[in-house]
Amino acid sequence: MFITGTSSALHGARALGGASARPRVAARGNGRGGSAFWWVVNRRRARCLGSPAEAGQLLCMAARDNPPPNQTRSSLDVDSMASRLAAELHAPKVDENDVPGEPSEKAGKQMEGRNGLPYVLLTNEHTKQTAEVYLFGACVTSWKVRDAASEVLFLSDQAVFDRSTAIRGGIPVCFPQFGNQGNLPNHGFARSVDWKLDAIEMVEQLGASRCVLSLRSDDLPEEHRRLFPHKFRAQYRVTLNLRGLSCELKVTNEDASQDLKFTAGLHNYFKVRDIEKVRIFGCEGLEYMDKTAGNTMRREADGLASGLAINQHTDRVYREAPEEMAIFDSTALSVMKLNKRGFPDCTVWNPYGSQGSDPGWGGFVCVEPVVFHNEGVTLKPGETWTGSQELAAE
Repeated sequence: MFITGTSSALHGARALGGASARPRVAARGNGRGGSAFWWVVNRRRARCLGSPAEAGQLLCMAARDNPPPNQTRSSLDVDSMASRLAAELHAPKVDENDVPGEPSEKAGKQMEGRNGLPYVLLTNEHTKQTAEVYLFGACVTSWKVRDAASEVLFLSDQAVFDRSTAIRGGIPVCFPQFGNQGNLPNHGFARSVDWKLDAIEMVEQLGASRCVLSLRSDDLPEEHRRLFPHKFRAQYRVTLNLRGLSCELKVTNEDASQDLKFTAGLHNYFKVRDIEKVRIFGCEGLEYMDKTAGNTMRREADGLASGLAINQHTDRVYREAPEEMAIFDSTALSVMKLNKRGFPDCTVWNPYGSQGSDPGWGGFVCVEPVVFHNEGVTLKPGETWTGSQELAAE
């Protein structure tokens, strides 16, 4: 499982909800799905425990009091099932992008989108999720969960779909420059050029569907090749798996003699009910660049037990952020979990009504895995870098 252990992000989210250091087994509720609902609740709580033994103990207690759906206490071997579930919750992480897939129409299809721009509609029949991935900018503009009824990503009403500018919202790909520190346009050119669709495929053994896009330096417009005279190949995989949405960016230096240097990020726009009721966990005690104060380096307080609140224009690039972060929307009673690899840093951004803000600023928060500090990435000829994120909405 990607979300395991005792990360500060998940402990913080639990603390905000009022749970103790060792979560108690939830009691059976009324009108919310009975034992089925509370079984799911207790499985989620078990993920926050520090060892398989603790997780197994909690699940065992939950099973005795509230058997999972379609099972009775008498037919349930709770001890063996608790051990199995605990082992599953704390299983080693697997790089699912290395598992080959097969072309399949069940995974999705290419469609004609706004103003005729092509996009891929990804579907996962196991989890009833959908995602829309535009070839322009390789931008994920929609990710729906819960029988494709609940939208997770924010897409601005002012988003333009005519190739004149990057799509505002969703998950734009920032490469080969994150931010405006460099000679390229803000956040680089990858989000404002057409990518090539290489595959739409099913990974049957993982219950996953994905699309694969690519971008080569030789295919860039002359203006970008002039500003960034390096040979590279970028591959971007967007996957709907059994846990949520996975995005993987892979960059290879195809130059025979020059190093390739870049910064990059996945600019997640998460949809929220009210920005002032959102808390972000995982930033505690981290050093960050404050872009609202002339790129001053500062340090976040250690005691953010209730999470980072957004109550002003916020634009921070945290150095060496943890792999696991969480966003709690107290109005929607939802948690967004972000697990990142290869991206050591993280940005938190919301304009909070500052000059030039999108009119919808109160309905989104950006928490973005990035590689920015320590001069980003340097690839020798032939080397490849990989950065990825997995998102889970609960």
